[in-house]
Amino acid sequence: TRQTGEHRVNATDGRAYMSVALEFLGPLAGAVIGKGGATLKGIEASSGCKLQLSQALAERYLPSGLPNAAFATSYRTVRVSHGRGDAAALVRACEELVRVLRAEARRKYGQAEGGVKMVVTNGAARMLTAEGGGGSPLQRIRAASGASIEMEPRGGETNDWRVVCLGSAAQALAAVGAITEATVGRETSRHQGFLAQWTFDTEYSD
Repeated sequence: TRQTGEHRVNATDGRAYMSVALEFLGPLAGAVIGKGGATLKGIEASSGCKLQLSQALAERYLPSGLPNAAFATSYRTVRVSHGRGDAAALVRACEELVRVLRAEARRKYGQAEGGVKMVVTNGAARMLTAEGGGGSPLQRIRAASGASIEMEPRGGETNDWRVVCLGSAAQALAAVGAITEATVGRETSRHQGFLAQWTFDTEYSD
């Protein structure tokens, strides 16, 4: 599946299944997997989430933000899911993934890719940009997280959108958390509460 913000209810206890997809440069996939799958399994164990990598997909030009990889020929996504609707667990897993991806980008290309890239469905993109009282959900998430957030069609054979969250690691991950909440149908009023209760403790030097 390519859906981000997938949402369904666990029949046993009513808790919501939630998932989010991150996009990254294909050549970095080995670091996410790790030797014998150790890195991927470690993130799953520490966060309580399930991680699933897509196959590599070709794109003639992928704006990576990295001069030495500006014309990367492939990208991949990693879907992070939690069977009991724990948004904080999703963000913990995303934080670990971003740490791994940035370290590998520095090793391969001399610098880390800026920001965090999410993949959202066309319907989620419309919801995020819908104007209402106090502006669109995306505008409110920008203000609450402090991140610069841009959206663009992903292209190819999909109607999905790429959401690029730029800023410090904490700002970008705060935006990812709030967008995750929004795209699984949570009330917009809960975004600020999510951001307030989650402490982003990172080791990045952004």
